[in-house]
Amino acid sequence: MPTRTLLVAVLLTLGCAPKPGLELNRDRLDFGEVEVGGTYRAAVVLTNPGEASLKLDGISLVSPLSELELEGLPLAGVEPGGTAVVRVVYRPVAEGTVSAVLRIAAADGKGPRELPVVGRAAILSAAVQPEPGASCPGVAGSIDFGAVTNGDAGIRLVTVESTGTGSIAMLKATFSPPDAGFTVAGLAAARSLAPGQRATFTVRYDPTLPGPQSGTLTLETNSFLVPRIEIPICGTGLVPVLCASPANLAFGAVAPGTSSTVQLTATSCGNLPVTLRSALIVPDTATVGGFSLAPSQVLPQTLEPGQSTLIDVRFDSTSALTARSKVQLTSSSPVTPALFLPAGANLPPPCNATFGPTSLHFYKDLAASQPVSLTNKGNTDCLIERVEFLPAGADFVLERPLQLPAVLAARSTMEFTVNYVPPGTANTPTNATLELELDWVHEVQLRGDPRPPTGCHLVPHVRAIDFGLVAPVGTPSRELRLTNVGSDPCTIHGITFDTPGFSSFNPTTTVPPQGQTLITIGYVGPTITARMTISSSDEDQPQLTLPVVTGHVRCDPNCACTAGQTPTFWRFSGSVGSAVTPSGNTTVGAYMESCDPKRCAAGEVAVEVDRGVIECAGVPPDCAAGTSFELQGREWACVPCALIVQYGSIFSGERACAPLPNLSCGSGLSPTFDAKGKAWRCISTCDNGLYDQRTLANGTLVCIPC
Repeated sequence: MPTRTLLVAVLLTLGCAPKPGLELNRDRLDFGEVEVGGTYRAAVVLTNPGEASLKLDGISLVSPLSELELEGLPLAGVEPGGTAVVRVVYRPVAEGTVSAVLRIAAADGKGPRELPVVGRAAILSAAVQPEPGASCPGVAGSIDFGAVTNGDAGIRLVTVESTGTGSIAMLKATFSPPDAGFTVAGLAAARSLAPGQRATFTVRYDPTLPGPQSGTLTLETNSFLVPRIEIPICGTGLVPVLCASPANLAFGAVAPGTSSTVQLTATSCGNLPVTLRSALIVPDTATVGGFSLAPSQVLPQTLEPGQSTLIDVRFDSTSALTARSKVQLTSSSPVTPALFLPAGANLPPPCNATFGPTSLHFYKDLAASQPVSLTNKGNTDCLIERVEFLPAGADFVLERPLQLPAVLAARSTMEFTVNYVPPGTANTPTNATLELELDWVHEVQLRGDPRPPTGCHLVPHVRAIDFGLVAPVGTPSRELRLTNVGSDPCTIHGITFDTPGFSSFNPTTTVPPQGQTLITIGYVGPTITARMTISSSDEDQPQLTLPVVTGHVRCDPNCACTAGQTPTFWRFSGSVGSAVTPSGNTTVGAYMESCDPKRCAAGEVAVEVDRGVIECAGVPPDCAAGTSFELQGREWACVPCALIVQYGSIFSGERACAPLPNLSCGSGLSPTFDAKGKAWRCISTCDNGLYDQRTLANGTLVCIPC
């Protein structure tokens, strides 16, 4: 009886003992269609959900191909609740199909698991043939449009044929030079060409520049080995163009009761005659602000190429106050139908400011916010007196209002963000002008279109995929949502990562207009950062690249990394909220420090130079009190750093050094840290969803980017 009791007890004990197990995150490794000459990886994640260690009896790849191999085998087994990754690497050297078996045997009593490994290697290539016609001198296979008059475009057809064994796509067409008048139409027919398939598109030349033009039409493809196909192009533009000088009519200081005259030269600078139709002060009155045109010119006047005519612009002063206006010249030129030349008298000293870009095109959902920059290249400060959208009430606003008058310091740049906000019922484009008045009036031409842009345009809902701190167990994942804001369907050709450690799954290959798709990104380790590239039929951005980052454990400035680790300094990743703290021993300036797996040579550290982009550099210097080290180019420098400002996720999560906000802001204004200009200024829009309120140690209320 006692013996039987002991046997039962032993059996019960064995039955309750924790057992290991093996689970796989997939039952098939499918490389799909890949390109000969590339390197491709597919991974399977092994998970042990049991409470005991799982011993792996063997991992093998049964394949007749030497192009397949295993990478990163977990020889030690899998700990309880842990994971391991098995990668199969495919380096095809010849076209053909893959048929192999990945066998994983574990000591869990369930026998080996066998996963089919499939795929197909193909050669991607294409032949491009312009229709029979003239070629550029001495360049076979080129397109010569000959002499073409503006408004009477020359057209040539181009046929592209898929000559390989896999599907090739013409993703985008670009021209060099980009502004000579060459364009492409119908490229959508060549976005996916099966072997032997042909498609025809149109190259058009409507010249915008006079004289001979030569350049290159570049077709970007989905092939990594043949990413570009180039076609030489040339032609001669016959374009009437009107030029005028000087660009700014400066009258200088004009005493009250006196007058001054500046001579304006209008020249036919094209290679066809141009007609100068009118010259007037804007708005159309004889004396606006004391400016007038001498009545000696008889217009309209036709100017032969190279011929000029003179126009006298006069200013009659009635006071010592600043006076400004414009001279408008209209002509028969299709590229310069109207020229506006600022005129000014009794102006402040010039500040040598430039404003750009000079034109912006907005869509309601795509690029609804765009920046413009005002740069003072001079050695004296500029005074900004007026910022205005014309006509008043146009569908454009500044993201952050500018308190006027404002000072643009010498040798500095100020950036403005223009938002396009059409009413919900709008269905027609809007044209407007953004004017900034300094020494002269600087203009940006704006065009907004509430309709979706033609073509395919994929917009991600985040600027980076951030996994945060990754637990040592499990296989975390994140979802990336893409929206097609265009009018045509978008085709996703593939998703790749520049380093192993991440995987993706996208059940949708075609995104309808105004539709969305979700891409699941999985983390399989041990990589910390990567660049994810989504190849699609988006003409503007056929290769959409986003950083993928994971968290890292921060250590204090005196932490010591082990022999297998590299000190890593993070500028963006890991910043999760907005904060402002004194610079001191509790921080590492504008960087957070961690110890991460070895990635740099001895005597080097890793530095995040852009979100998710790591480069190796020398060891930072020991900086004096009140300063912090900063990577400038490839070298470290010690910069003044009284405060550390940490942006929130709306403003990219960056960390930056800042001085103390020594500002005397008026009533209703607060010292605010400009996220782009990296400087303090007074604004009245602090706690508005873009900025957070924070209080410094001395009690000063400041605003910092969300």
